[in-house]
Amino acid sequence: MTPLPSYSVTIKRNISSIYEPSKLWKNGSTLNVLFLGGTEEQKNAVKKSAPEWSKYANITFNFFNKGEIKKRKAHISIHFEDKCSGNNSYVGKDSKGKYPSMCLFNINQYTILHEFGHALGLRHEHAHPDFGDKLNENYIDECMHITSKNESGWSAQKCKDAYEPYLGDAILGEYDSYSVMHYTIEETYLKEEYKHKIYGSIGFLSLEDRKAIMDMYPDKIDALDPNEEYQKTFQQYHVNHACKVVDLGKLGQYGNASIDECEEGARYSVYTQEIRGNE
Repeated sequence: MTPLPSYSVTIKRNISSIYEPSKLWKNGSTLNVLFLGGTEEQKNAVKKSAPEWSKYANITFNFFNKGEIKKRKAHISIHFEDKCSGNNSYVGKDSKGKYPSMCLFNINQYTILHEFGHALGLRHEHAHPDFGDKLNENYIDECMHITSKNESGWSAQKCKDAYEPYLGDAILGEYDSYSVMHYTIEETYLKEEYKHKIYGSIGFLSLEDRKAIMDMYPDKIDALDPNEEYQKTFQQYHVNHACKVVDLGKLGQYGNASIDECEEGARYSVYTQEIRGNE
């Protein structure tokens, strides 16, 4: 019998998220991001959203167009929808020497933050062991059905792999259902008792995302402002913001939000009609 691989998992209860220390960039690094193509609108969207991580991580980004630096000097290189079939990124330092290391098929704040989270070393939050028990026995069939609406429909194996608990050498924090590294989960994937709850981000770093990236790349000890809106209960923060999104007519930035009630204490769920991609 082939022996099972051995993994080293360190539990950290003061943070959330999953990351591998061996894949982190050197703390304090400036990462060169090379655009291998794309329109000015696409590139400007990345330049606007990606540095949100740098407010909390001791990491900065420099952005370059093709030809402005040699490929080998790029830490992260990006192709856009004309060259990609989905959204994905190598994890952390694995990005170096890959061309592209990141594909952005959907240009919105959620996707950009999610893929740059991978590029900084974060794994999927729905790969946390504490999420897996929320899936029902039919989630693979439901996943295949939902993704079949997209040109790159997922196989049963791909659906299974997407939600399998992560196995690898990692730092494992508390589970954060609001993380930008969490897929938005269709209710049909979930056991009855876990429906009508929030799983996934609508385009912003959760409080726990911010705390995790500060733990990974420490220095900015005063980055978290206790008076900011996200410091309130997550439920109320998400409800309030979802209402603002609706009022501003900006649903396209975050996916399609279904609001039951737009008032204090309201319950709402976020669904997406687009497939987030394979990473």
